[in-house]
Amino acid sequence: GLMARVNVSYTSSHLTTGSTAAVSRVYLFPRTIINTNLSYLVGRNLTVFADVANLTDEPQRWYISNKSRPFRSTLQGGTVALGVRGSF
Repeated sequence: GLMARVNVSYTSSHLTTGSTAAVSRVYLFPRTIINTNLSYLVGRNLTVFADVANLTDEPQRWYISNKSRPFRSTLQGGTVALGVRGSF
């Protein structure tokens, strides 16, 4: 049969470096990641699947001290995996 799954993961803003000076503290912006999986059981022991990680291409972004001071951004992109699984 056909099976579909969606995973939504939210991470709130949080401190990533320790510093005694508040103006030097680096934080991550909050972000939401969406991952999906679609699979279809072809036969008794054979499944075809498609997985997509970070569906919305959400970047990872940092700021210093407060959100009005962006520091860095990394765009990791989405990942697609297609395949066949078998068991014997």
